[in-house]
Amino acid sequence: MANPLSNVLKEFKALILLLIVMVGVFAAGWFIKAHFAGNEYDLLLTDRNEITENLTIAKNKTASLKSLLNGKDERIRELKQVIANLEKSPTEVTHVVETVTTLPGEEKRIVVYKEAECPNPPPDHLFKLENGLKVASFATTTEGEEKSYSYETAELNLKGTVVIAEEDTAVLLKATSSLEPDVTYPLQVDNLKVTKIRKHKIFEPHIQVNMNGLINFEPPSADVTATISVPLIHALDRELDFLAPKIGFNNHDVRLGVDVVGYNLGHKLPIITDLWISAGTSVSLIGDTKYPSLDISIGSKF
Repeated sequence: MANPLSNVLKEFKALILLLIVMVGVFAAGWFIKAHFAGNEYDLLLTDRNEITENLTIAKNKTASLKSLLNGKDERIRELKQVIANLEKSPTEVTHVVETVTTLPGEEKRIVVYKEAECPNPPPDHLFKLENGLKVASFATTTEGEEKSYSYETAELNLKGTVVIAEEDTAVLLKATSSLEPDVTYPLQVDNLKVTKIRKHKIFEPHIQVNMNGLINFEPPSADVTATISVPLIHALDRELDFLAPKIGFNNHDVRLGVDVVGYNLGHKLPIITDLWISAGTSVSLIGDTKYPSLDISIGSKF
């Protein structure tokens, strides 16, 4: 008489082997991910100390756009104008960065001289940038018989506003000079390049549980199975996946296959944010069909 435990193990031998394969695929993906993450961290450490002296770091604050724009001063007015000039909706604004930089001028130099030493000094002059921003001056003064001339380099204050949206970035840069502190001059940003850092890993094993509908072509038939898949390649974060090895089973069949592509129907939905529909194929391991089936599955990750 056959041992009942042996019979059970024999019936589920294929399923146990498939589970071992799936665990192996997941483990391999995890180790590959960890390897690349370690390389990225080593790359950051290489350049860590090169610009430390001139680096300014601030903690990010969180606020609603409405509260950020609540006010009527000049700063708020300009910020509203910057956001209004973005091509996208203001609701897509993700970050607002405001910077203040002071460039101290050289200490003022005064030279006292006798008229015989310099009978015809140059006329007073303000040195300006093309936009009119005053950056330096030369001036002569006379007090009784004492004459002097002076060189002065202005202290410049630069204020920058950077508004970052999902797809666009706007920059406003202004400057004031200590030689004319009540006048603000706009500065043209000649080149702006923004690179959005991808947060998700292109290759990373996820676990997904699905309800799978399949069609067999020879002999013609249809069936429904529960499947566990491991999506490996994520082209778009939480939106598009490729290559998901899977196992499926019901009360009369065990199947091995792969979902070629998966799309998250809930990507742009407010409540159901994780609802994946996938297309792929599978083969039966213990059933009567010999050819791959066409599979459509719907499920969720965890």
